[in-house]
Amino acid sequence: MRFLLKIIDILKSLSFLGSSSQEEPLHSVEPQNEELTKAMNLLTQAAEQHNPDALYLLGHLNFVHPILESNLHKYGNYSQPNYKEAFKWFAKLTDISNNATAQHLIGFMYATGLGGAVEPNQGAVLFLFLENR
Repeated sequence: MRFLLKIIDILKSLSFLGSSSQEEPLHSVEPQNEELTKAMNLLTQAAEQHNPDALYLLGHLNFVHPILESNLHKYGNYSQPNYKEAFKWFAKLTDISNNATAQHLIGFMYATGLGGAVEPNQGAVLFLFLENR
């Protein structure tokens, strides 16, 4: 748990995450790439060790958060959602836990084919729904 708190502290310390000013849009702030790379390395290591919080956070970052303008080749370009990466992390999370949010988002991606992460598959959606009642 301390490990994830350290990662969250690093992410919070990045100046562009705290920017909510209308004069300075989020995408125009230059991120501190070294600290972000360190945080993403730690987060990825935790996810690879099947840490559910790290898996969820990586899935969430890829699904909704436009936190970076630059393209970090190893971790994806967070200036736009990366639904294939989000699906990968959420699928790993549902394999090791019953995280309802991850299951819901996987079902949503199967239902809509959002971002080309997966082909729309109503059978998979029905299976996920019935499995999680």
